[in-house]
Amino acid sequence: MKLKAHGNTVIIRAVYDEKVGSIIIPDTDTNTRERNAGYHGEVIAVGPKYKYDINPGDCILYFRQEGRKIYVDGELLFVLQERAILAKMLK
Repeated sequence: MKLKAHGNTVIIRAVYDEKVGSIIIPDTDTNTRERNAGYHGEVIAVGPKYKYDINPGDCILYFRQEGRKIYVDGELLFVLQERAILAKMLK
């Protein structure tokens, strides 16, 4: 499903660690995936009023407590306001 961000929001796909220590986390355990979701993610959509240089496909660092969790087709996504984005990760 395609999503379109509105206003100054950004929609990201959370990047999480599949392995914590020597324990491998199975993909089917969504509660564990949520808890281990990192503070970085891949940008899916950027709202038209977002002021900074962030585009779909970019990786960002974000303040997770500010984001709104949504599930689209079983995938964990976050809708973030402008203030929740801390930095753009450069390649």
